Amino acid sequence: MSKDQTVKVLLDKAEKKGFEKAAELAGLPLGTYMRVRLRAIVSTELGRAGVRVPFLNEKEKDHA
Repeated sequence: MSKDQTVKVLLDKAEKKGFEKAAELAGLPLGTYMRVRLRAIVSTELGRAGVRVPFLNEKEKDHA
């Protein structure tokens, strides 16, 4: 999967600090942590709505 798209997210200091702590606990860089967590949330929400998850391939769908 080629990652060539960017999303800018504005946070306050406390939010960023919280995300950084969570990423550290997960052993991931901040950007990776945020992408992984957001993918999980979006997969769940779209799945519940019966909407196809555009970024999941067939193998990933079996584990979602």
